[in-house]
Amino acid sequence: MIEVQKNHIYAYGTIGESYDGEWFSAGLRRAAEYGDPIIHLSTNGGSVTEGAAMSAAIRDCSRPVTVRVEGMAASMGAILMLSADKIEAARNALIMIHAPSVSAVSGTKNDMVNIASLLDKVAESLKVELRARGIAEDTIEGWFDGADHWFTASEALDAGLIDEVINPVVTTQLRKPTSEEAAAGIYARIMAELDVKITHNKMIKNVIKTLGLPEDATEQQVIDAITHLQTMAAERDSIVATNITEMLDAAVQDGRLTATVRPTYENIGKTMGVDVLRATLGNLPKRASAMDFIHRAGNASTTKKFDDYTSKELFDMKQQNPEMYEQLLNEKYQ
Repeated sequence: MIEVQKNHIYAYGTIGESYDGEWFSAGLRRAAEYGDPIIHLSTNGGSVTEGAAMSAAIRDCSRPVTVRVEGMAASMGAILMLSADKIEAARNALIMIHAPSVSAVSGTKNDMVNIASLLDKVAESLKVELRARGIAEDTIEGWFDGADHWFTASEALDAGLIDEVINPVVTTQLRKPTSEEAAAGIYARIMAELDVKITHNKMIKNVIKTLGLPEDATEQQVIDAITHLQTMAAERDSIVATNITEMLDAAVQDGRLTATVRPTYENIGKTMGVDVLRATLGNLPKRASAMDFIHRAGNASTTKKFDDYTSKELFDMKQQNPEMYEQLLNEKYQ
């Protein structure tokens, strides 16, 4: 995954699968707008070509870049790490150096020759980075013997691979972004996917138009508009929930609903809307009270017995006034 929070980039996963060079490069440019980029890295390596693109983006960045190895920087991840101006590693991190390699390749002889040439160039690029850190030539050549060479953070510091050992990082404790940062994150992901400037992309212009902003709207205006929409949506949801609760309370109170069936009608309100719920509740009959039945009986020439009611009347009475139904039934069999 790639996540950008202001000048911090969180790059976790396999290079070329969890993210690619284009996505990473776009995120790096976005981060550089807020300050010196800090890349939080944890990767087991991955694609040579995508990793090479990412390394080039770091070296070409307009600001100095810091890489913090928070879990692992192995294989191509080590090359990515060494491209930074400053390298930090958590005390519990691991770093692995080896000669670049590919697996499950296919193609013609020329394809194989080209792949071999690419691997040589990537290896030489890594060696250049290692030499720049003052590591002896024989040590470097020893790390390219075809084996995997693993280092703890302290060992990497002693070997000259990193600049500083920092306290362990628990990535699951990253704080939840504020609403403004969340909106900025949505915007950043859009820009990272499209990898274009806001004023030169048709899709982004459509978004700006939909938001009711001028064509030359700034990034901050777009973020503010998205934040406003999120706030309005939350307020709307709160109002809808309150209306549903009030309507159901009233329906239960006047006998249209019982507590047993209330969840069913609550779901109608949530899924189909307040207007549909209001219409549905309006079509339900109110429950007749015991006094209603007594008044009806009092107005009759004689008091009706259980057997004087039709089957439908008895069914409605049982549903709407179970007390009266039980009373008449008891009188019948006394």
